[in-house]
Amino acid sequence: MWTPAFVAFNAGELKLVEEPELERRFGESYREYRHRVPMFVPRIARTREKRRSPNQTPL
Repeated sequence: MWTPAFVAFNAGELKLVEEPELERRFGESYREYRHRVPMFVPRIARTREKRRSPNQTPL
């Protein structure tokens, strides 16, 4: 019972307190990061474009 309440509280605290502070401090770069990276659960599927290393030629 306490674990779900703890997780929910911390998720809310992250969203309501920490994210606005990070956005204020880092601005557009943090907004881009937040758009690319999920909050808790990583994305499984990735596109080929994202997996290529910087040294590879375009497909």
